[in-house]
Amino acid sequence: MDGSLTMIIPVRDSRGVSQWDSAMRLLDVTVARALRQHGPTPHVVLVMTRGDRPPESASWPGVTLVEVELPYSELSEGQGKRRWIEIRRDKGARVAAGVLAAAPGGHIMVADWDDLVSPRISQLVADNPEAPGWRAESGFIFDTGRIVYAIEQAMHTANGSTLVIRSDLAGWQPGMTEFDPNWAENMFGSHHKPKEILAKQGIELAPMPFRGVAYRVGTGLNVSEQHEAVYRARKMTDGRWQLLRAMRPRIAMRESTQGLDRPIW
Repeated sequence: MDGSLTMIIPVRDSRGVSQWDSAMRLLDVTVARALRQHGPTPHVVLVMTRGDRPPESASWPGVTLVEVELPYSELSEGQGKRRWIEIRRDKGARVAAGVLAAAPGGHIMVADWDDLVSPRISQLVADNPEAPGWRAESGFIFDTGRIVYAIEQAMHTANGSTLVIRSDLAGWQPGMTEFDPNWAENMFGSHHKPKEILAKQGIELAPMPFRGVAYRVGTGLNVSEQHEAVYRARKMTDGRWQLLRAMRPRIAMRESTQGLDRPIW
């Protein structure tokens, strides 16, 4: 492994996103944070439906836009099993296309389009090129209000931007032209199943030695309902939320795009 980090960001079909302009602005912030690492600059891959208007960040250095043509259907209502199967299938297919296009030589990280990842991840990968990978054990949850909450454990159970996996363990081999759809759905479309797949091989992802991600909720654009994310936050902190800092959403977004490590990091 060459110690590089490839970050794949799958973006839902625009027909399933109610506020596309707002979504693309949030995606630009996500990409800016992903690129602004303390270590080597990662390769960021955006996977979008062909014909959807891409964000400004799609043309930034270090970013590759991959366009796909996948069947579209509206997600089932509610938060039931069928809806999550649909989400995993679509997300997995998009990430698989991104991996095939990127041909990663190191580790892969799948990131949701509206999350903010830690600036310390690429250096962790560069320093440990043969490591199986990592999971974000701690992180943050923040919304469009003024509060940021610190999550001290099990962050990887609540958020899709929390796993870094060595590319060969994720199923990638040089020269590949396709992934099995079921493998893609489970390895790339879920943040639960990869850990189960690797555990069966006797492989455990190590906890990141820092807060791995800031999970943005309450935008009205999340595929998981805001109340579910809040419930998870309460459960993980046993109801004792830690107030880190009051901040206005505009300030948070501006500081993220300017590369400041605060207020979130």
